[in-house]
Amino acid sequence: PSIWGKISTFFQVAAVLLVLLRAAAQSDVATAFLLHGLELAALGLTVFFTVWSGVHYTIRGIRMIKAARCVAG
Repeated sequence: PSIWGKISTFFQVAAVLLVLLRAAAQSDVATAFLLHGLELAALGLTVFFTVWSGVHYTIRGIRMIKAARCVAG
């Protein structure tokens, strides 16, 4: 686990909660509008941190493979 994976998970959960809150607040236009903006921000951050987490895990994996090759000879 890395900090990037944890941040990614946080924003994934936040995005889901905001979608559910907005669905529950459909009758209140102002609240729904605010939640929609927060939802879009959370979704954008979710995409960013999920991609970055994947890149980070890939880099870590490549380094681990290279280190194992050096040790193996």
